[in-house]
Amino acid sequence: VRVMERRLEWSASSGGDGGGGGGGGVIGAGGAGRVESMDESQDIQVEIVEKEAVINTLSSQVEEQRQLRLQDAKKVEAKAAKIKEW
Repeated sequence: VRVMERRLEWSASSGGDGGGGGGGGVIGAGGAGRVESMDESQDIQVEIVEKEAVINTLSSQVEEQRQLRLQDAKKVEAKAAKIKEW
């Protein structure tokens, strides 16, 4: 979502810059460099978003495993208490 918002912001700002250009080739050459830079930046942002999603998924899995281990520990403690009562 953030990447799409940034792309929209970038499209709006680059559209405004390109629409008023009066320098012809020089501005076009600089703009091409900016476009490549922006494409690279967007690619990096997409990678960041994807990696954040993976991190969030892994964090959720770790939390689930932690909860399961806590439940298992409680079961073991309960069984140990029953054995002591015998």
